[in-house]
Amino acid sequence: MHVKCIGIICGGKSVEHEVSLQSAKNIIQVLEQTYQVVVIGISKQGLWYVIDLAKLKQKYLQEAMFALEEGSNLLEKPLSFDLLKNMIDLAFCVVHGAYGEDGCIQGLLRCLDIAFIGPSVLDAALCMDKDICKRLLQAEGIVMAKFLTYKAYDHFSFEEVVFKLGLPLFVKPSNSGSSLGVAKVVNESEFKIAIEEAFKYDHKILIEEAIVGREIECSVLGNDQPRASLPGEVIPTHEFYSYEAKYLDDKGAEFALPALLEDVTRDQIQELAVKIFKSLGCHGMARVDFFLDNQGVVYFNEINTIPGFTQISLYPKLWEVSGLAITHLLDNLIQLALEKYSKDRAILTSATTIYIEG
Repeated sequence: MHVKCIGIICGGKSVEHEVSLQSAKNIIQVLEQTYQVVVIGISKQGLWYVIDLAKLKQKYLQEAMFALEEGSNLLEKPLSFDLLKNMIDLAFCVVHGAYGEDGCIQGLLRCLDIAFIGPSVLDAALCMDKDICKRLLQAEGIVMAKFLTYKAYDHFSFEEVVFKLGLPLFVKPSNSGSSLGVAKVVNESEFKIAIEEAFKYDHKILIEEAIVGREIECSVLGNDQPRASLPGEVIPTHEFYSYEAKYLDDKGAEFALPALLEDVTRDQIQELAVKIFKSLGCHGMARVDFFLDNQGVVYFNEINTIPGFTQISLYPKLWEVSGLAITHLLDNLIQLALEKYSKDRAILTSATTIYIEG
């Protein structure tokens, strides 16, 4: 299969809509040097459009963060799925969060028989749901912070949670990213506020014990034989690496790329990242996040199957310090997508009958 035109899908109904557009910016800059690029924007209201690329580039120069709202002059023409299928050879979905990172768009692309970069339906959904993801990895013996899961109709109290997990605590939506809806809790009044806020982003929340230690991230690339980048360290200047620290404060964090680690610890983190990637059936790419405590214990935190490609995003930066520039990284992702697409198309879609004589 020869790729001439790549469709970059961005925006979406997710609360990470604006971040998605920033990821698209950096991908466009690289891919348009080699391929025809079509930008497919999903508005805040969930409608699909072809984006006017010239106007989009101008918008990037004017505003640091913006959204695709209905009526915007960036939205060139409504997009039908028939048009999408005939327009592009390969899709690169960088819709972060709900409807993009949870398998929804991947399922649509499978139905339309369009090759795409990144996770398939199942691994996207599994990794997006922190509760299910952690339960699966517990079965694989992966070390992680103790956690409790609650839905909006469940009854639970601050006292019983503290009895099981201690203080401080972290409260977070089960299905969300970019640290949206995440709060650190040290008392009951903060607990009530954090619970209410987390339920704004999902119907299910996690409450986790706090792990005191360093925040280490590792990028993974591949399909059946994935490999891990050198790990990097996030050193937040805020109390933790919140949405504000990531995207709204230019000095919200410092980074050690690569992280200063003992060789044995570095190797352990890379091996764990690959094991987690394979255990969850991931494809293409993922960023795996860990905590490293003062005793040298490595705790799994979470995995992101459509990691950011913004100017500060660690997924491409970690590959760069590992010797893989973003141009070659995207080339690898394209080849991995075509490999997965070819394997998917080889699966039978009609029944066969085997007759045995005798």
